[in-house]
Amino acid sequence: MNILTLPGPDFLKFYLCFIIFICLATTWLFKKIDEEKRIPISLDGDLDPYFAAWLKKREEGILQVAIGPLIDNEYLIKEKEGLWVHNPEHSKEKLPKKSLEARILNHFSTARSFSSALHLVKNFNREYHKEAQKKRLVLTHSQILHRRRIAKVGGFLIFGVGLCKLIVALATHHNNVFLLICSIVIASLIYRGRFLTDKKSIILSPAGQNYLNRLGPLINHLENPKAKWLAATLAGTSILSTTAYTSSEVYSSSSDSGSGSSCSGSSCSGSSCSGSSCGGSGCGGCGGD
Repeated sequence: MNILTLPGPDFLKFYLCFIIFICLATTWLFKKIDEEKRIPISLDGDLDPYFAAWLKKREEGILQVAIGPLIDNEYLIKEKEGLWVHNPEHSKEKLPKKSLEARILNHFSTARSFSSALHLVKNFNREYHKEAQKKRLVLTHSQILHRRRIAKVGGFLIFGVGLCKLIVALATHHNNVFLLICSIVIASLIYRGRFLTDKKSIILSPAGQNYLNRLGPLINHLENPKAKWLAATLAGTSILSTTAYTSSEVYSSSSDSGSGSSCSGSSCSGSSCSGSSCGGSGCGGCGGD
């Protein structure tokens, strides 16, 4: 039986089943790629809260974890809606001169928005990306390219089968093809959006997700001033778009959205804390087109 000669309703049923099959096959192949060369990661040792925040929200995560304690300690005060400024009553001399916190306070010598400080943390990207790839917490460039090749084949099959049916329908003078055209376009766009990622994307690996889930419960036991802001960041709360500007408000919001566990569905890793360590107890976090 030639599927291209099926009546319109029957072909659409087949086409839907075909699309589902392609999506399931793509997901399975992605999983096989993502699990290549997994390296066991230990939970022992100190963990860098900036690294955990980067895994979740990249530059924005780092900035949030750095700015949070400055707000709690009133180094930064709110001048008006959306704008913050360094509080002159708290000298930045108490902070290490070359620290990220000191550079943030210099930036906020005049009233600015949080998003204006994102450029201060861009230099963390290369170091943290390299560390995450080394620990297999994110996909390697070759894995992402392999994913893209699979997604392109899947997209070609979905679009190609639909297009062949459209050509056959028009050739046999079936002009009522509006639903078919819509199905082809919508299915192709959804598949592309779901599976075809940019080659420069940073995608958490299953190992990274698993590492996050194991580290999640540890975040609640930390005394480090960055802990609550890290928990909020890893739960998806953003001070760049929220009206909660204290650690208790942000953490409460993240706990509500996370149902008591502020860490699910993301990734964490460890490295030396380099000046912002969590002491000997370690630090945990959580952090995923």
